[in-house]
Amino acid sequence: MAVQKALKLARKEKKLREVYQKESAENAENEQLYVQSEKRLIKIDIEDIKIIEAKGNFILIKTTNGNHITYSSLKKIESKLPQESFMRVHRSYLINFKKIVDIEDNSVLIGKEIVPISRRFKPQLMERLNRL
Repeated sequence: MAVQKALKLARKEKKLREVYQKESAENAENEQLYVQSEKRLIKIDIEDIKIIEAKGNFILIKTTNGNHITYSSLKKIESKLPQESFMRVHRSYLINFKKIVDIEDNSVLIGKEIVPISRRFKPQLMERLNRL
C-alpha cells in the first residue's frame, strides 16, 4: 500500500517536472517581452531588463535603455521571465541575476541602483551565487 502511494507520488512529481521544464524552455525561447506602456505596446529585450519594481498595481521595468511602467503584478511578470536569469530578492523587487555588480549586507547593486534584499529571499540568493 505504501509502495503504491510512493510510486504515484513519484509519477506526479515526474509529470510536474516535465511540465515545468517545458514551460521554462518556452520562456527561454522568447527573447522579447511586450508590455503595454503609455497606450503603446513596447517590445523589451529580456536581457536588457535590470530591475522590476512593484508600485501598487503597476510595475516599473528598468532596462539599460530606459524605464517602462505597465499595469501588471510582479508575480505575473515573474512567470514570464526565465528563472535562470531573474530572481525575486524582495517582495517588491525582481532583479536580473546576471546584472549583479555587488552585494553588501541586505542590499544588491545592479548597475548604479541599490535594491534591498529581504531576509526571506537572502538564503536563495546566496545559494545561487558562485562563491569561493
